[in-house]
Amino acid sequence: MQISVILVLFLAGCAAVPVPKMEQTDASGIAISVKVKAPPFGFPTESAVKVFFARIDGSGSIQQSEVIPSNYNKDGRVYLLNATPGEYVAVAASLPRQSASPGPAAPGLSVTVTLTKQNITFFQKEVVDQIRVSVGKAQMVCAGDYILSASLLGERDAIQRHYETVILGLDEPLTTAEIVMRGGGWGKSASWRGMLHEAKNGDDAKSDCFRKAKEDLAEGGWHMLIK
Repeated sequence: MQISVILVLFLAGCAAVPVPKMEQTDASGIAISVKVKAPPFGFPTESAVKVFFARIDGSGSIQQSEVIPSNYNKDGRVYLLNATPGEYVAVAASLPRQSASPGPAAPGLSVTVTLTKQNITFFQKEVVDQIRVSVGKAQMVCAGDYILSASLLGERDAIQRHYETVILGLDEPLTTAEIVMRGGGWGKSASWRGMLHEAKNGDDAKSDCFRKAKEDLAEGGWHMLIK
């Protein structure tokens, strides 16, 4: 008789969650789609399960000290719901990566350990500047549909280095050696550099976004905000 023991560790964004309910009648939301072409060869292209936003304060700077993670996703569409009205930028996105390794073999017993980690892609400044939206009370905003090319190496700009420390909880940006180690499977999160490959944020893209959001978010009552 063989017994299998499976241990699964989930990080944020990996488990399915219900649609967050509208906390107030004038609650707001942001919808976005981000796909990432994984290094080193640009494939596969995967959809982000979480996008990190920063709310712009009175300074107008895109470099903020806090980030707000999205709180719902469905079929490659990501949402920040119950957002405080204001101006936002998207600064990073995470893709879950799963790898499995068998434990020591023993008669009648096999152990499989499955570890789930995040690949976090930090957006270049030009991407952050482009994904800048304003949301008012009782409003749903579509930020667009983006495809990013990701790489482990290469010069990171000041915005990428800043949000790397904020999101990963670091005192200072990662060194090249640390980035390579994380990308190779060490640590809880790999750090990728995200460059813009394609952007769709025109009227057609927004119409498609609103149509899908109305279906995705009906359970939480958000469809009432979408005309």
